[in-house]
Formats: sequence, C-alpha cells, structure tokens
Amino acid sequence: MVTDDAGGVRDVHDVDAGPLGGTMRCGTTKVDDSDLSVCGWADNGSLGVALFSGRNVADSAKSLLELRSAVEHRS
Repeated sequence: MVTDDAGGVRDVHDVDAGPLGGTMRCGTTKVDDSDLSVCGWADNGSLGVALFSGRNVADSAKSLLELRSAVEHRS
C-alpha cells in the first residue's frame, strides 16, 4: 500500500515516542488521490506502523502513541 511507486512517505519527522522510548516518526503518503498520515515506532524489541485516513499528522501521532501504550508492555 505504501510503496516507492506511490511516492513513498514525505515530510517525515520525529515525534514523541512516550515512556516506552525508542524512535517514533510520522509523515504523509499518497494513496490513490488521497493523502494519509503514516506513523511508526521502533525500539529494541518491537515495531509498529499505522496509516490514518482523515486525520492530520499530529492527531495520528497521538493515536499511535495511545495504541502503543495499550499493546506494548514490559515486565
């Protein structure tokens, strides 16, 4: 769905990765005629990427941080 043929991800920038640390970045990609926000995180033991339709990048970053906090736990 996100490929170099479609123009890749543009305007990529670091965003707050929250208390779990690692790196989290967001940008924008084009799918068909629509722009989608795309955010992802990576740390020493996990990674996640999500596409968000109808949301700006700042809202998407917040949503992915909430999702990550809900699914990733360390003992």
